[in-house]
Amino acid sequence: METEQNPKPRKTEFILKWGILISTIAAFAFVIAGFVAWHWVHQEDKPSLNDWGNYGSYLQGTVASLWSLAGTLLIFVAFLAQKQQLLRQETELKNQEKQFELQQQSIKLQNFENSFFQLLNQQSQIVAAMQTLSGNREGRNCFKGWFEDKLKYTFGNEWRKSATGMQQRIVPDEKQYAIKCYEIFYKDYQHYLGHYFRNLYHIIKFVNEAEVLKADDERVEYKTRRRYASLVRAQLSVYELCLIFYNGLSSEGVKFKPLIEKF
Repeated sequence: METEQNPKPRKTEFILKWGILISTIAAFAFVIAGFVAWHWVHQEDKPSLNDWGNYGSYLQGTVASLWSLAGTLLIFVAFLAQKQQLLRQETELKNQEKQFELQQQSIKLQNFENSFFQLLNQQSQIVAAMQTLSGNREGRNCFKGWFEDKLKYTFGNEWRKSATGMQQRIVPDEKQYAIKCYEIFYKDYQHYLGHYFRNLYHIIKFVNEAEVLKADDERVEYKTRRRYASLVRAQLSVYELCLIFYNGLSSEGVKFKPLIEKF
């Protein structure tokens, strides 16, 4: 994997292989050249003892230099072979380090996902434990009752309070009016919704700040974080999303609002 990302080690090993091959061929070529040189100087069919003496002197002179060069080349070949072996060991060590980093990354991601799904399960338990005061709604169905029966009623009731006589019911600042109505509604159901929103906020914050999800490319990192945030969003009903919207507008959702907009 390291060599695929960085071609330099492969290029170095390629040069070493050719260096070993060329140096080995050259060394043998010089050895053979010594014998060939003797053959052309002494071509007698039956050399005498004197010829063998001359041959020895010749080896110590002209041929010795060729063979010395051949020996130097063989030493160089041994050096290149050792260098090649060290390069392979270094590449293998880097690959092992990369595998270790991937294993560590996998363990961190697994720990993150375990914690994430535990928080998601805890959120589901919070929702399952909810119950309206009248007891006619339980769990996730409570949000429909709170939104349809309570929050909408508060909007309509405050609207009537804002009208005077036969004047048209126009609210100068619609956003502030919506925030005011929600805060009135939230005050009555804070003991339910406070725990719900705090836990939901920490789940999204946990996804947004997880170190294991960091990436060099911001777009890739955002897609990864958004994938986990989408799992949270998939658990929410339409009425929960409506209440989250108004909660983000109010002072209760100041910290949560940037994460709501981001994901």
